[in-house]
Amino acid sequence: MLSLLTRKLCICMSAAFLFALNHALADDRQQLFVCGSGPAAAPTNMFELTGVLLPSGEWTALQFAGFGEGMPPMHFPLDPGPGRNNFFFSNSDGPEGYLVEVRFRSGQNAYRLYSLYTPPKSSDDGAGGGEAGLEITGPDATPRKLTCDERPYMFIAYMRDAMSCDFSNPFGAAGCDDDTVPQRTASDPLR
Repeated sequence: MLSLLTRKLCICMSAAFLFALNHALADDRQQLFVCGSGPAAAPTNMFELTGVLLPSGEWTALQFAGFGEGMPPMHFPLDPGPGRNNFFFSNSDGPEGYLVEVRFRSGQNAYRLYSLYTPPKSSDDGAGGGEAGLEITGPDATPRKLTCDERPYMFIAYMRDAMSCDFSNPFGAAGCDDDTVPQRTASDPLR
């Protein structure tokens, strides 16, 4: 039987280990998606989605941070923990380009972080173009877009692994597939 002093020492050591582990996780945040607009020294819009990749290959502590024109700075969730059920991923390809979407809800607002990549039309077109940003839909159901000036810095495969599938996308489970990205037609709306 362990003495009272030994048990207290074990509890203190366990607490110190957990504190160190949480501190290490907090310091090991990786960007999954980031984009902004305005000058680097004073951006007008900035959106970032981060997470922590554990040695097991699982993602944890997913968190969105951002601010924009008319949007006060926000962090969601405030205290990111384990699990993947706050963020929902989908992707599709079509005539307008390759679309990646991440949905989440905070309070009465629905958010859609998105990137639409348009491939080059010709070899003279360079790297192509597109649009990225954050769409916010409030209780009045009117969406408002805050766009980024540049293509986002993102890791699509990690985003897919880190989040739940967005079954509300027009393609259901196929919208989360990485082997066969669903194809939109010209008549399919870009949400």
